[in-house]
Amino acid sequence: AAFAGNNELHSVMIPDSVETIGKRAFAFCTSLFEIRVGRYSRLSYIGDRAFIGCERLAALSLGHLYGNLVCGKKAFAHCTRLRAVALPMGMEEISEGMFEGCRMLTLVILPEMLRVVHTAAFSACVALSEMSLPSSVRRIDDTAFSFCGKLKALSLPESECVISATAFLDCPAMPDFMRAC
Repeated sequence: AAFAGNNELHSVMIPDSVETIGKRAFAFCTSLFEIRVGRYSRLSYIGDRAFIGCERLAALSLGHLYGNLVCGKKAFAHCTRLRAVALPMGMEEISEGMFEGCRMLTLVILPEMLRVVHTAAFSACVALSEMSLPSSVRRIDDTAFSFCGKLKALSLPESECVISATAFLDCPAMPDFMRAC
């Protein structure tokens, strides 16, 4: 919680040498609108609730990172102005509640190696209208896409995938085969 609640913080540059961002490090920095991660960054872990409630954050670009970035629970939850996210190609899991309550999220570039979408990962992302899950996805947990009212197009992987019965709770994009359950 090194910078938690610091409302004077507008922009953060994470040096290439940083490998870990701890729990609640930037939680509720309500003026934070930019996170810059260097091109040669060694960032591999973002802790639980590290950026929760950073309501002015509009974009998150981590797609250039190499390796498997691991994010803790609710790492970017309730970043209410977050519109676009690019995740690293080697990332294997979208953590529990990672983008929960990101009301303006409309664009998500998912990693090619994604295997699991955890509980409430995109819950209440009410502006999200479409998403394509990579064929590597093997599990979609409870309420992963719940209350995503505008989500109308969701491409599911053609490979074997375990999908929780509540993964699409109150979501128009709920796949037809799940409506029959």
